Amino acid sequence: METVLNNPWFAPMATMLVIVALFPLVAGYIVLIERKILADFQVRLGPMRVGPHGLLQPIADALKLLLKEDIVPTDADQGIFWAAPVISTFTGLTAFAVLPFAPKIFVADVNVGLLVISAMGAVGILGIILGGWSSNSHYSLLGALRSAAQLVSYEVALAFALLSGVMVAGTLSMQGIIKSQLDRGIWGIFDNYFFMIVPFAIYIIAATAETNRAPFDLPEAESELVAGFHTEYSGFRWALYMLAEYANIFVVSSVAVTLFWGGWLRPFPSVKWGWMRRSTSRSQWCYSSDRAH
Repeated sequence: METVLNNPWFAPMATMLVIVALFPLVAGYIVLIERKILADFQVRLGPMRVGPHGLLQPIADALKLLLKEDIVPTDADQGIFWAAPVISTFTGLTAFAVLPFAPKIFVADVNVGLLVISAMGAVGILGIILGGWSSNSHYSLLGALRSAAQLVSYEVALAFALLSGVMVAGTLSMQGIIKSQLDRGIWGIFDNYFFMIVPFAIYIIAATAETNRAPFDLPEAESELVAGFHTEYSGFRWALYMLAEYANIFVVSSVAVTLFWGGWLRPFPSVKWGWMRRSTSRSQWCYSSDRAH
C-alpha cells in the first residue's frame, strides 16, 4: 500500500478521478442555484417538490436523463453523432488538469498551463460543429455554424485579455501566475495602477460569450423553439453537452480567479498579518499612554 501511495502518479490520478466523479454533481447543483435565482427574479419559488426546498432536484434530473430514451435520427452519421458530445465533454474536463485549486491540490503544473486551457477550448468547438453537421438537420447545422462563428470571434478578445495577464505575470504556468502575484504582493487585477481592470472586464464579457450564457446564448436559439446545434440530441448525449458547457464555465471562472484575483492567495499576500497586529497593538498602547500623561 505504501508503494502505491508513494508513487508520483498516485496523487495526480486520484485528484483527477475525484474531479471527474464529483463535477457532474457540482454542475447539477449549479443548475439548481441558477434556476432558483432566475425564479427569484420572476417572483417564483423554483424547484421545491423533490427533497427539502428542492435540494434533490439535480439527482432526479440526472436519473431522468440517464433513463430517458436515446433517439438517433435515421439519416444521421451514427459514428460522428455519438462522438461529438464526447469531444466537447472530454476537452472541457481535460482543462481541469492544470487548474490550481490549492498550493498542493492540482493534477499537473506545466509551464504552458494557460496555453493548454486555450487549446482545449478551441478543440471543444469541433464537438459543436460535428454535432450539428452529423444530425443531418438544417436547424442543427445552422445552429452549429452560428455557434462556431460566435466562439471563434470572441476568442480574439479573450486571447488579448489573457495575454495582458500573462505579460504581467511573465509565465504561462498557472501555479507560476499565482506565485508571481505572491512575489509582487498584490493581485493581478490591481497591478499596473489598477489598469488591469480593463482586460478583466473584456475577459468576463468574452468568456460569457464563449460559454453561450445570456445574453450571448444565440447558438441555442431558444426563442426559435429549437436548441441549435443539439436539436436532435436527447437523454444522456444531451446531458454530455450540458456537462461540457458547465465545465467550460467552471474553467473560465477559475482562469479569471487565477490570473486576476490571486488564485488561492489572500488579499495582499506578502503582508505579514502578525506584524500588522503587533504594530496595531503597539500604536494603541502608545495612544493610551499619551492619554494617561
